[in-house]
Amino acid sequence: MDENLNDGESSVSRIQQLEHERDELRKDIEQLCMQQAGPSYLVVATRMHFQRTAGLEQEIENLKKKLAACTRENINLQEQLSEAYRIKSQLADLHSIENMEAEKQLKFFQGCVAAAFAERDHSIMEAEKAKEKEDIVSQKLSDIQKRLGLLRR
Repeated sequence: MDENLNDGESSVSRIQQLEHERDELRKDIEQLCMQQAGPSYLVVATRMHFQRTAGLEQEIENLKKKLAACTRENINLQEQLSEAYRIKSQLADLHSIENMEAEKQLKFFQGCVAAAFAERDHSIMEAEKAKEKEDIVSQKLSDIQKRLGLLRR
């Protein structure tokens, strides 16, 4: 990535250097033409002025086209960015809804587990009470059988 950036920077630097050299050569050519022109200096200067103006107008048109292309690309990128943010927002909303649903399910199952534990504990208590009653009844039955045994004798 850095290599591409450095290549780009060096290319831009080289382009600027060549443009500067080109401009200097144009000035030198204009001076030579004017020196050679002698009395017809005005005609040569006017022609060079028109050539320079035409070149600048062409460059302006090219730059306008580049600017329009960059503007279109910028608009497209802004639209893509807006779309990405919209999708991100929708995904965040969907994720939030899924989290809320998962929390509801978690609370429901926690309630079910709590109810099952409460029912189990209640059943254990009833079983313990029944066991105690059974022990008491068994003891009473044993006592009654002993008395019966004593009475039969």
